[in-house]
Amino acid sequence: MPLIWGGGAKPFSLAQSLEVAEHLYEKHASNFIKLLTSLSNIILFSAAIPYQGGTHHVNEQPPTYWAELFAKEGFVCFDILREKNWGNENIESWYKQNILLFTHKNKQEILLNQGFKPVLKPLYLIHPQMWEYKNKEIANLLHSTRHYRKLKRFIAKIPFLKTLYHKLRN
Repeated sequence: MPLIWGGGAKPFSLAQSLEVAEHLYEKHASNFIKLLTSLSNIILFSAAIPYQGGTHHVNEQPPTYWAELFAKEGFVCFDILREKNWGNENIESWYKQNILLFTHKNKQEILLNQGFKPVLKPLYLIHPQMWEYKNKEIANLLHSTRHYRKLKRFIAKIPFLKTLYHKLRN
């Protein structure tokens, strides 16, 4: 059965913010959520989790952080998309692990009547593709570190290289 949202006093039937909020400093997070919730009673939302990484990610937060900000505006969280899209290879891993649906508490009946249940604290999930990518990053870093240590020991054995190394470091 397709979801039918209905109208409302807000300008849009659906607002979305996908992987944007982590680019805003934490001091602006609350105002950003207020802006989104002023536009629609239904918000499709995702934001990077801690250590996800990315360009200018200054406010990576767990899903509960965002759910609490939405709750202050009278919105409830429905975590109904992640499980459905978890194995979809056509969707980027950060969307699959982070996407949540928020609805104003006065409009949640639409989803409740279709058998969906709100969650107070959405699970903090890491998609396997993201996990594998991060593990490769760590392995590469460790590999580089081992080579660096070997090189440093080698340099320490040769006096003129040792002197040059110390000059370059200072």
